[in-house]
Amino acid sequence: MASVAHMMNPRGVLLVNPALPAQHPTALEYLGRRSVSYSADGAFGDDVVVYRRR
Repeated sequence: MASVAHMMNPRGVLLVNPALPAQHPTALEYLGRRSVSYSADGAFGDDVVVYRRR
């Protein structure tokens, strides 16, 4: 994650799936997690985790 953060522009956004380790470099700010459903009944979907470069 530190390597990815180093390559990102300041205030750039990183979307990941699945969640990365709870410990993240200080260059990345955890913005939250969102569940995204791909079907009307919610049977299929993903969790998307969002980080921003400080």
